[in-house]
Amino acid sequence: MCLAVALGVAACGPPGSWQRADTGSVATAADWTQCRQAAKEEADRLYVFSFPFPYPPGWAGRQPSYLEWQQRFEAVKSQEESRLAATCMREKGYVRAA
Repeated sequence: MCLAVALGVAACGPPGSWQRADTGSVATAADWTQCRQAAKEEADRLYVFSFPFPYPPGWAGRQPSYLEWQQRFEAVKSQEESRLAATCMREKGYVRAA
């Protein structure tokens, strides 16, 4: 039982650092910075939030508040930005360390 809990907690932890065999930490940090910047620019282009922003249909039979909708929008945008940055690093040949 304890082993299952420990493995579950470890699986939920943050992913390891990016590594590539022929690259040092300075070059890796520069690539990560470039990928994060490109991902942010792409997410900003894809997820434009401006007022008045159209509300979505109600969730579970209720209409969300403006703040609730904005928070959900920002969370989805952040997840997409992370996904785009990780994809960029994988395209450069990096893998996540275990």
